[in-house]
Amino acid sequence: MNDRPTSDRGAVLLWVALLMVVLLGTGALAVDLGALHVERQRLRSGAEAAALAVARDCVSGNCGPATSTAGTWAPRNDPDGAMGVTLVCGEASGLTPCPGDVPVSDVLDGAAGWVHVATRTARPDGSDQVRLRLAPLIGALGSTSLASRATVAWGGLAAATTVPLTMSVCEFQALGGNPSTGAFPSGRQYVYFHGVGGSGEPGVGRCTASTSGQDLPGGFGWLTAGTCSLDVRVGDWLNASPGNSPSQSCRNQLTSWRNAVIQISLFDAESGSGSGGRYRVAGIA
Repeated sequence: MNDRPTSDRGAVLLWVALLMVVLLGTGALAVDLGALHVERQRLRSGAEAAALAVARDCVSGNCGPATSTAGTWAPRNDPDGAMGVTLVCGEASGLTPCPGDVPVSDVLDGAAGWVHVATRTARPDGSDQVRLRLAPLIGALGSTSLASRATVAWGGLAAATTVPLTMSVCEFQALGGNPSTGAFPSGRQYVYFHGVGGSGEPGVGRCTASTSGQDLPGGFGWLTAGTCSLDVRVGDWLNASPGNSPSQSCRNQLTSWRNAVIQISLFDAESGSGSGGRYRVAGIA
């Protein structure tokens, strides 16, 4: 029986060694890249949770100890608590303004306020490095640092599906609401869709110039809609439905509005009269 030449065995061993290096390298990349992906997701979740927690305080009227709040919520998204908050800033009472290199998306235009939180890996030994498990075996990078960030803005709704009824911003503010910040009136309040402008009639001040108390001649706040809902957006002009009664479809749904949360548009200008009347949407409550 003939033995395989030594040179052939050497070639086979060389290929096996090369393949082992490739396999080890692939395994190292798969394991370590997976670990880095998980770590990035935790950092992002931590930044988002911290930003939401601070924003919730800001909307309530007091941003509080924002850095402390962020530092409490961010690590809860990492089983090891290996996460640190490196920056808390924004535009609201009590927040430190952000430095110029912080990217803020255009979607924040018109927001009542916003907060930005940045997170970074923070190990118990004080290091900010993510330890890689297999990469060092093939001479690759043994550790790296990761960071993430999140921005949360707040303010009034810009668009919504509402009931086909509108009230003036003037009335809403007189009740204690603010459409620009998203604040709502507190306690039990009453809205009169007729009688807020007439002398001696009930209502909240004189939010209209009409002596009859209507928002516009022949209009009682009802809007033209095919059903008992209407998609509206701030800046839209909505057509008035003349008369002081809702449509038949809405009458059938009035009982379902009791003790329910509904959206209603707020207007800051009106024009025309009757079926030719229009309201300009300034906000949504």
